[in-house]
Amino acid sequence: MARKSRKYQHAEIVKTSITKAVGYVRLSVANQEESSSIQNQKFIIERWGDQHQIPISHYYIDNGFSGKQFDRPAFQKMIENILAGKINCVIVKDLHRLGKDYITTGYYIEVIFPANGVRFVSVNDQFDTVDGINNQKRPYSSRIRVPIINAFNEQTSIEIKKKVEATLDMKAQLGTIYCAKSPIRLSKIRI
Repeated sequence: MARKSRKYQHAEIVKTSITKAVGYVRLSVANQEESSSIQNQKFIIERWGDQHQIPISHYYIDNGFSGKQFDRPAFQKMIENILAGKINCVIVKDLHRLGKDYITTGYYIEVIFPANGVRFVSVNDQFDTVDGINNQKRPYSSRIRVPIINAFNEQTSIEIKKKVEATLDMKAQLGTIYCAKSPIRLSKIRI
């Protein structure tokens, strides 16, 4: 049996009407209330949906979860619903909201979503799988641009982690307390 070409996989998504579109929102730092960042992400997704006449039926929100891990509860629930055929469009504010591990993020964008007939849109990155990951007619093909953006997102995450660790290490060497709230400063204690 001949192998089916992946070149036209995305054309099937265009033919299917988008009736089950969802937004995915992620924030690394947990907030008790819905933060302005979460509201902003929802607003950008909602505005895109309005411009393209695609209503957003549900938001999956991971509040306080790193993009380096993919065992986030809302993300896993979304994938479960995709595999069950309940979702056919996922919209995010930008690619790093989906994930910061470029290999795994690429796997979802290039394998899992197309295999399940899911359109994927990253609003700020101007990426939409309807245009096709392998679209050769566009001068700046997403085939190379999206993996580069994903790799850059992962590298930025690694560099920020190193900078934070270096700052905390320096503070520890200086004897500075670096917990959230310090009841008293050690320098003021007299023995």
